[in-house]
Amino acid sequence: MQVAGLYLFHLLGKGVAIWLNIPISGSLIGMILLFVLLCLKVIPEVWLQEGANALLAFLPVFFVPITAGVMNEPSLFTLQGVLLILVTFVSTCVLIVVSGHIGQYLAKQKEGADKRDGNNSFSRSDR
Repeated sequence: MQVAGLYLFHLLGKGVAIWLNIPISGSLIGMILLFVLLCLKVIPEVWLQEGANALLAFLPVFFVPITAGVMNEPSLFTLQGVLLILVTFVSTCVLIVVSGHIGQYLAKQKEGADKRDGNNSFSRSDR
């Protein structure tokens, strides 16, 4: 039932894309709509959590057709394909580094807030 709810957002996004005649994928619009409704607490996270976890368990299986499709395109292994792979690798590395820095920044912010609020695990006598 929860997977059906996620699919409903996909269909809503497709409908919005067709209705507004915009060149954005309907599934992307559906995900944005779902994200906004979750952030605004219009839809509780628990309503979709189990369905999302079930889909995440099968996520690697969804990449098998993509891999097979790449193998059927020998043009991807030419110079243009090598550049595509290089750009993908570099952008992935940049994403990992930026995500790590953001995570460390947020962890330091939380640690600082905990110390200001007196919620740290050390008392003043331990210092």
